[in-house]
Amino acid sequence: MDSEAVRRQCGVLKTQRLIVEPLLADHADELVDLLDERVNRFFSPKDMPSSQAALREQFAEMERAANSRDVGPRFHPFVVRTAELQTCIGRLEVLVHDKDAEIAFVFVPSVWGKGYAREAAEAIIDHFRQVGVKRFWACVTRDNTPSLALCKRLGFALAEVPQDLELWAYDDGHVVLRREIAVDPFQR
Repeated sequence: MDSEAVRRQCGVLKTQRLIVEPLLADHADELVDLLDERVNRFFSPKDMPSSQAALREQFAEMERAANSRDVGPRFHPFVVRTAELQTCIGRLEVLVHDKDAEIAFVFVPSVWGKGYAREAAEAIIDHFRQVGVKRFWACVTRDNTPSLALCKRLGFALAEVPQDLELWAYDDGHVVLRREIAVDPFQR
């Protein structure tokens, strides 16, 4: 797969402190800290790789999914870097179902509490809002209080599991959150 073609297709987003770019399999080497038990405890074993090789395979599968021409929801995985040092610090995923999108995020423990996840998520939400997404969804395990708090700061509210939309990230017991995008009455 041509890495530059993937970047051009999805684009690179920049904030004051971060660069958010399409995730590639090669990013696994830079994000090995995602294998930390403090990160894995919030995921089911099937969703979190246990080795660097498994992480690389997971990222390769995400890269393939992002480039798939299949009909249905479109998957957009991103890696997050610090603008200053170009260090990979986490990843975000967005699964777009027409006007709805699921968002997920995971960051290395060394940057927890520094506002990077919020900054990156706000940039992603704004980007997908501009291309027509009206509602964002997040599915979070009940014991993941940091992610639940982040979702609240991002404007998400508790919601019921939607009947008209299959949330791919939802597992029994997850907390479902939704953020509605306000419609600007002056925008045409």
